[in-house]
Amino acid sequence: MTYRLIYSSIAEPNITNSDFRLIAMLAAVKNAEHDINGLLLNYNEDILQVLEGKEAAVKQLYASIKKDNRHHSVTIRSEGFVRKAEFKKWSMGYRPLNACIDQKLFFTLTQNSLNEALPNQPSPDITSAIKKFLSKTDISYA
Repeated sequence: MTYRLIYSSIAEPNITNSDFRLIAMLAAVKNAEHDINGLLLNYNEDILQVLEGKEAAVKQLYASIKKDNRHHSVTIRSEGFVRKAEFKKWSMGYRPLNACIDQKLFFTLTQNSLNEALPNQPSPDITSAIKKFLSKTDISYA
């Protein structure tokens, strides 16, 4: 079984989209080495991340993430075992959401990717976490 952990946090004010891109790029490489998959979203300073993989690897990564001083208020939104990884094709999917058009395009693409990867609806924990994250924006998640 796959272990999934979803957390949110708030980026420090000096973190830029370039910083997020670098974080996501390095995470994709490192995650692939440890069979961890996931999704990283940021809207301004708000961060939402889904991590999936073996329990020990995910928990070890989360412990490292929690210590990272580039963000604070790190809060687990959901964690536990799931029947299958929903982000198996993404060692770390990422897109900054900093303009309305970017948000709409990203979530259209993300929804299409999710629909392609998941013939059924995403699991309730992922849907709930994304909806809460998007409640701070002007867009919706179907």
